[in-house]
Amino acid sequence: MGWIIFLALCFGLPLLLFLAAFVVGCIERHPVRMFESAQLQSASDYMQAVARDAYALGYQWRDGGIHTKFRDKIQAGLLLSSDRLTLAIVGDGHIAGMRSRKSILICKLRNGQIVMTVDEAGTAELDPLTTRQIIMNANFNELHRAHVAKLMELPPAEPFPPEAGWEQIDELYRGKSDRVVQRGLAQYTDPRREFFRYTMWGSFRTSILHGIGQLLVPANYWRTYKRRPR
Repeated sequence: MGWIIFLALCFGLPLLLFLAAFVVGCIERHPVRMFESAQLQSASDYMQAVARDAYALGYQWRDGGIHTKFRDKIQAGLLLSSDRLTLAIVGDGHIAGMRSRKSILICKLRNGQIVMTVDEAGTAELDPLTTRQIIMNANFNELHRAHVAKLMELPPAEPFPPEAGWEQIDELYRGKSDRVVQRGLAQYTDPRREFFRYTMWGSFRTSILHGIGQLLVPANYWRTYKRRPR
């Protein structure tokens, strides 16, 4: 009897969470643009620690930002690598009382592909032109090393302009959203195409299939509890 309860907890609870995420994914509107430019009055310990590591690797601060949907509940910093091949987004804040922290390294290849390296699982990548690698709870040095290693395996990256800002991120995400919509995995919810909602198949892939896939990655179990700056 005890083993039955144990197995039910191990497999039943995740499936319930995936099912809830699927339902929310079918209803929730997602912004195409993540952040808009804003002067930050302060930065969390997490953002400061990540920024220090980025500066040590030659990254330069480009701009601060607030989330386009949750406004100043989620703040972010945008940094540019010294070779101008990578933009780094470092975000932190609270949504419905829950902490949300994420760092994203992103670049565009000359053939139009996008490469992203992130430190949390999030949702599945549905854009066929985007390669996303996930390194749970990685610090910035780990993210940077993994990102550079991935770029070495792919066609050359296209440098961002020296004055790169959120506009370059917006352009990449608009292209990603257009391609996902064209594949029938999402639909725009407004005439200006600022928000989209996943279709049932799109939500199933981003929640249940992606969640099960992440459960099958052994490294995620020990990296989930890896300590990060608060």
